[in-house]
Amino acid sequence: MGTGICAAILLEFSTEGFDKKKFMEHSASGFMDNYEALPKSKDSYYENFIIKDDVFFSNYADFLIEFNNLISDDFKGIHGPYDEEPNGIYTEKLFSCKNREELDECFSHESRNGSIPFIYPYPRTFSCLYCHKNYPFIFYSGSYKAYLEEYSTLTDIEKILAKAMTNPLKNAVKFGIFG
Repeated sequence: MGTGICAAILLEFSTEGFDKKKFMEHSASGFMDNYEALPKSKDSYYENFIIKDDVFFSNYADFLIEFNNLISDDFKGIHGPYDEEPNGIYTEKLFSCKNREELDECFSHESRNGSIPFIYPYPRTFSCLYCHKNYPFIFYSGSYKAYLEEYSTLTDIEKILAKAMTNPLKNAVKFGIFG
């Protein structure tokens, strides 16, 4: 296993290690509308952002369905990590999260056994243009045979996706490298 192209909604991210102005230039229009700044500590130079609960929790289930319908006609919901539960029950459980604790429990990488979608809690594992310290909700995994010299194509895909989708989370998508 190596690194591959993935898409995620950043649940949290920091300005540590990147140029905020360039980050905004290379993000879909309206990206920051999905986030709120966390209070800055006296000792920190960096800004930290978290996705707005009212935006994320009211839209993530419909977002996953709309995105998967864009790339595949046979989306039948999200399967359990080992298909221990009938698909409908597991999908209902995953689609009914109302807060971060429920989301983290249902979508943790470990509880999903790495099945898409999942949350990966380790900073710098999902790398996108001008943002390397983040907490991604990974909902798409592409080829692990992809070689990337520049992120510019991925930022173009983010902007195309934002125009193709109707869900409010469409602007919060980041394509990058995972692994």
